[in-house]
Amino acid sequence: MPPGRGLGSGASKKRDPDAVKVLSRFGKTAQQHLQELKDKILEKSGPDLVKDGWTCKLEAGSEDGADSALLIPLFINTDGKTFHSRKAVEKALGLRKSEKGEPQEVEKHAKAEKAERIEKRPAPAPAMSREEAYQKARQAAKKSAESQPVPFKIAHLSGTLTVNNLGKINHDREAFHSSRHLWPIGFRSSWKEKDEVLYESEVLDGATVGKLDIGEIDGPVFMVTIKRAGMKPEEVFGKSPRDAWRKALKVDDVDDRFGFGIEEIKRRIEGLKHSKDCVDYVFLDMRQSKGDEQRRSKDKDRGKSSDKGSKKKFKGPPPRKLTANQARERDRKESKELEAKRIKEDAAAKKKQAAEEAARKKREQQEEERWLSRYPIEDLALEVEAKAMRAEEDRGR
Repeated sequence: MPPGRGLGSGASKKRDPDAVKVLSRFGKTAQQHLQELKDKILEKSGPDLVKDGWTCKLEAGSEDGADSALLIPLFINTDGKTFHSRKAVEKALGLRKSEKGEPQEVEKHAKAEKAERIEKRPAPAPAMSREEAYQKARQAAKKSAESQPVPFKIAHLSGTLTVNNLGKINHDREAFHSSRHLWPIGFRSSWKEKDEVLYESEVLDGATVGKLDIGEIDGPVFMVTIKRAGMKPEEVFGKSPRDAWRKALKVDDVDDRFGFGIEEIKRRIEGLKHSKDCVDYVFLDMRQSKGDEQRRSKDKDRGKSSDKGSKKKFKGPPPRKLTANQARERDRKESKELEAKRIKEDAAAKKKQAAEEAARKKREQQEEERWLSRYPIEDLALEVEAKAMRAEEDRGR
C-alpha cells in the first residue's frame, strides 16, 4: 500500500497554528485588542503600550469557557497586573478624565502646586503710617522742586495750567483742609486757553479779606481773576474751587481749574511743611496702601475658599513628560489665555478708572455743597442787617 493511503486525506499534513484564529466575543484577536488599546492611549497623550511591553490575552468570559465567542480581552502590564477594560488602564496611567475634563492626576498636582505657592506667598506689607507718608511726600516734593521748580506748567483740560505759588499750610484751622484736600493760603495758579483769556486762581484767608458777595467766611476763599486783553480784570469769589470757576465761566457743570484735583500738584502740596499736622487729611500713599492691603486681603480670602482642602500634599506620580508637539500646543493655549486675561484686565482697569473718576467728581460736588451751605446763619444775619439799614433810611426820610 502506498505511503499515506488509508490514513485520511489530511493525515500526512502538519496543522498550521495560525490557520485557526481565536476571537473574542467582540470578533477580534488579542493582538487587535492590544493595538486598539495602544491607539486610544496615544490619542490621550499616553505611552506606547506595545513598546513598553504590555500584552493581551483572551480569557473565558463564562464558567465553562468552551465557546470562544464568550472570550474577553485581558491587558497585562510589565509587572504582571491585569486590567479588564480600557477605562481601568487609563485610570492606572492617570489619563482618566474627571467631570471637569482634566486628567485626575494632573488636576491633583495642579492643586497641590497652587497650595504650595499660596503657602510660600510673602506676607502683605503693613499699611503706611502717617509719618512715613509725610516723609515720603517731603522727599518727593524736594526732588520735584529740584527738577521742576515753581512756577511749573501742566497740560490741563483744553489749556495750560501754571502753578505760580504753592502757598503755606494753616494746620491750626480745620477749615483749610479736609480728608482729601489741602488748601494752602497764598496758593496761586493760572489757566489759559486758546482764546487768550487768562484766568488766575488764588486761595485767600477769609478772615482777612472782609465782606464779599458770598458773605464773611472764616476759612478759605477761592478767587478767580479774569483778564481779557484791553479790559479791566474781573474778580469772582467762591466758597469752593468749583464754585469760583462756575462763576468765572458762567456755567453750572465745570471742572476745577485751580489744580487741586491733579495728583502731581496734590503731592507737591503734601510735601509742604505742617501737612502732617492737618489731622483730618489722609495722604495719597496712605490711601493707596490701604487699598492695596484690602485687595490683597480679598485675594487671600478668595484663594482660601476656592482651594479649600487642596493644601494636602499629593503623593501620587507626577504628570508624564509632554512631547514636543504637545508642549507647543500647551504653550500656544497658555499664550492665548494670557492674552485674553490681559484684555480682560485692561477693560476692568478702564472701568475701574471711570468709576473712580465719577466717584471723585461726586465727592467734590458733595464737598462743594457742604461748603456752600456751611454759613446759613451768617447769610441770614447779613440779610437782616440790610433790611434794618433800609428801614432806618426810610425813617430818616
